[in-house]
Amino acid sequence: PKNKNPKVDFKKIMENTKNTKTLEDLYQKKTPLEHILHRPDTYIGSIEKETQTLFVLTEQPIEPTSVDLNVEDIIINSDICEISNNSGINNSGINNCGTNNNSGTYNSTTNNNNNSGTNNNISNTISSTPITTKKISLQQITYVPGLYKIFDEILVNAADNKTRDSSMSILKVNITPTSISIYNNGEGIPIQIHKKEKIYIPELIFGHLHTSSNYDDTEKKITGGRNGYGAKLCNIFSTKFTVETTSFNKKYIQIYENNMSLIHPPVITQYKGTSYTKITFIPDLLRFNMSFLDKDILSLLYKRVYDMAGILKNVKVYLNNQRIEIKNFKQYIGLYSNKGITSESIGLYDISVGDSVGVDVGDSVGGSVDSNNSNRMDSNNSSNSNNSNNNNNSTIYTNNTNTNNNTINQSTNQSNNTIVHSVVNDRWEIAFMLSDDQFQNVSFVNGICTTKGGTHVNHVLEQIIEPIIEQIKKKDKSLEIKPFQVKSNIFIFINCSIENPTFDSQTKECLTLRMSSFGSKCYPITEFIKNIIKNSNILERVSIYAKAKQNVQMKKSDGNKSVRLNGIPKLDDANLAGTKQSNKCTLILTEGDSAKALAVAGLSVVGRDLYGVFPLRGKLLNVREANCKQIMDNLEISNIKKILGLQHNKVYLNTESLRYGHVMIMTDQDHDGSHIKGLIINFLDVFYPSLLKIEGFLQEFITPIVRVTFKNKSVLDFFTIPEYESWVRGVGDSSNNTNNNTNNLTSNNTNPTTTNNTTNTTNTTNTTTNNTTTTNNNTTNNNTNTNYSVKYYKGLGTSTSLDAKMYFSNLSKHVKNFKSLTSIDSELIDLAFNKKKADNRKIWLKNLITGTYLDNSFTKISISDFVNKELILFSMADNIRSIPNMIDGLKPGQRKVLFSCFKRNLQQEIKVAQLAGYVSEHSAYHHGEQSLCSTIINLAHDFVGSNNINLLMPNGQFGTRILGGKDAASSRYIYTCLNPLTRFLFINLDDPLLIYNIEDNQSIEPTYYVPIIPLILVNGTEGIGTGWSTQIPNYSVRDVVSNVLNVIEGRGVTDMTPWYRGFKGSI
Repeated sequence: PKNKNPKVDFKKIMENTKNTKTLEDLYQKKTPLEHILHRPDTYIGSIEKETQTLFVLTEQPIEPTSVDLNVEDIIINSDICEISNNSGINNSGINNCGTNNNSGTYNSTTNNNNNSGTNNNISNTISSTPITTKKISLQQITYVPGLYKIFDEILVNAADNKTRDSSMSILKVNITPTSISIYNNGEGIPIQIHKKEKIYIPELIFGHLHTSSNYDDTEKKITGGRNGYGAKLCNIFSTKFTVETTSFNKKYIQIYENNMSLIHPPVITQYKGTSYTKITFIPDLLRFNMSFLDKDILSLLYKRVYDMAGILKNVKVYLNNQRIEIKNFKQYIGLYSNKGITSESIGLYDISVGDSVGVDVGDSVGGSVDSNNSNRMDSNNSSNSNNSNNNNNSTIYTNNTNTNNNTINQSTNQSNNTIVHSVVNDRWEIAFMLSDDQFQNVSFVNGICTTKGGTHVNHVLEQIIEPIIEQIKKKDKSLEIKPFQVKSNIFIFINCSIENPTFDSQTKECLTLRMSSFGSKCYPITEFIKNIIKNSNILERVSIYAKAKQNVQMKKSDGNKSVRLNGIPKLDDANLAGTKQSNKCTLILTEGDSAKALAVAGLSVVGRDLYGVFPLRGKLLNVREANCKQIMDNLEISNIKKILGLQHNKVYLNTESLRYGHVMIMTDQDHDGSHIKGLIINFLDVFYPSLLKIEGFLQEFITPIVRVTFKNKSVLDFFTIPEYESWVRGVGDSSNNTNNNTNNLTSNNTNPTTTNNTTNTTNTTNTTTNNTTTTNNNTTNNNTNTNYSVKYYKGLGTSTSLDAKMYFSNLSKHVKNFKSLTSIDSELIDLAFNKKKADNRKIWLKNLITGTYLDNSFTKISISDFVNKELILFSMADNIRSIPNMIDGLKPGQRKVLFSCFKRNLQQEIKVAQLAGYVSEHSAYHHGEQSLCSTIINLAHDFVGSNNINLLMPNGQFGTRILGGKDAASSRYIYTCLNPLTRFLFINLDDPLLIYNIEDNQSIEPTYYVPIIPLILVNGTEGIGTGWSTQIPNYSVRDVVSNVLNVIEGRGVTDMTPWYRGFKGSI
């Protein structure tokens, strides 16, 4: 615009608005009454019709089972209506309470006729009137929220009177198509003139805004009123509003008309009857765009009356002059079951006050029945019955018949009818039922129906959800359960009393008060939760839902039969993978990159058309114990699925739909290699057991772990250490061995072991003089080396490319097919990898026979033999290296470090990294040096909570107590040496008496040392193996020495308390 800062022309604006609105019309002031009528949504919600899905009272017809019924045997709708020869038919509910019929016209005669109390012919009644069951269920209805709210305000006011006056025993609600009246007995409103306001108190609280008895926030109240609007809003939105109350021997009647704009003077008369209060009002239906109360709104209003019957204790509630036979909250909840309230009631798991299990004798959902009279006991008698039987927890009553607990579980767990109920304390009563498809709550705060829940619902849910998640995870740790998954299966019922509650709005649908201000807690509910877990199938429901969701997630990493596969690092795909000849292809899964190099070298013999190679990065995930997220995040598993073309949950009858027809496992022949094989088998057994049933789909490629080469260049390969040790023990000389093992000899023109054997021999010769008295095996090996040489292949990386070509030239010798999976095989795999089977693994390992090994002379191997003869050796080795020896308190890795330090006489400090190299060289350590460095650092720890006596010296930053030693400096920068005390604990005079291990043809550390005191008690220990684990705290050296002396001198030992050097606290 040309004029960037135009001036505002007020004259022009006024001229333009002359014909529309004046400033006075534009800016208006409303009185409080006018504002409420003009903006009703601020106070009572919308006054327009809305369609929502809400809980309403419904009736459904039930066909009688027989025309000829004995009157004495008939009890129908045991909580709401009944038939007897004394009372005739007494139905309360929608049809008899002023609802319109199908044509929309109101049937006014029904209500009058039924109120007469006359007896009718039972057979005629049955034939003319259908038997109905009453339920509260979710229905889509069209109603006006504001109209419902003004009714609820008066109803809650009447319920509040029970809190103020415990003698209140009657609540009556009568509804016609155009008017509503609500009556309650008990103490009425004081009929006195307010000294300050100069008007009668009933007029003050019903006819003047911003008046209430709830404004004193210092007073703790558990009533529904709060803001001083409630009853006035009903008055304002009514064309006629009548207040009737009694007190001080007076009756007070006052009429308001025209939306509280016309207030008639009260009429006060003398009165000597029972005190009461009654409000009658005619809603301003035109303002709500209605002409009469239709079926939908009535079903909602009736439901609220039934609410009061359930939540008000010892109050008889009447709807249209007919008693609602619901005496307590427990019976009320039965209305929400699939069956509702009928003669065939549901089972109730009842937990009484104090959260102890209890059941009401003779009290089904329908209420108590006197055996001599079909009339129901009144509320007081019912209450007494409840109290007298709270300790009976062995029976569940259904249809007024004692039923065994197990029987009821079988029937109720197949539907959503099981209800668990608990009266936690005098302010909290709760119940649980399975929801249909989403979380549902029916909750009441001081009589107010909080349809949107709130903090009170969260308070209860938080206590329920976490234990359920824990129970599910105990059964299946692989499931990842989120709280919302449990919540979506819960239907919670809460009836509570909260001090001075606050809500999100005047409509009071959601409680916002903080839990700390409730004035009470819903606690304890431990038994309640146990009964939910025991008597409902929520665990199964949530598990099924979680598994279904996991299946969807798992399918995201599915593969398919494609010729080209990109984006998988280090995969050497077979040329024919994914083609019509893919079932002939074999995928070789190797243990690391070095093993892949060996396999690739072998492919020069067999070609790349039918063989692909993929290296695994260490050990595969144990999917039996992993959750969905862990599996999804595991690249190895995702890559294997894509390479093979695996699809989650698919059952394979053949391999035609896969990219490869065979999987070949190529790992080291040591114990860890066996573990990797087991983990791959475990993966297939968990997700694709059908593939394991295809014989030959799974294969293993075995390589020698020990090769014996004789002087005549013949070679003898051993594929397991026990097999080799057995041969060593049985061999007399090289000629006998050659004659007895001709089947295992192969001709080999090259001898790749000469240099290594020389080194090994030197290492053995250089062993300290103490080794001259060690086991005979060492001497035997030295003697027989004149006839043959031995080479140890601790990993596939030890084999040369020439070895690889030799292996692949003789696939029939090196490739073993796994037999078809059997049920026994699956049980054994589960035994080995299921964390819950720790006790079973103990028995399994105890039955291991020394010298057991898997015979690889057969071309086919059963999975059972693999588990019982090969994988079991890993499990045993895992225990040996993970659980310390009781005699010296050391694990094998620690013992190797100590042996190397003694051998080197390590008095001068050396870098930890250098010491790790020395240990690896002189003790046949075959694992990563980083792990060895950690072992050395841990032996030198001296901070509080670590070692009471550190065997090595920590010269440098070896870690602190804050991070448990994990903050140690790099092994390149820190130094260590033997602690001067160490050789006093491990006396060198004992060395010649120890039994030393032989490995890689050299004498290494002993099977155990014998310190002068039980060092395992001084420094403590912990370790987790297979089937077993251990944890021993530290004890004082003085206490340990004292007890050693006691044992030596024949005295009894004294109890010791754990002790940590430098710790100043108490234990």
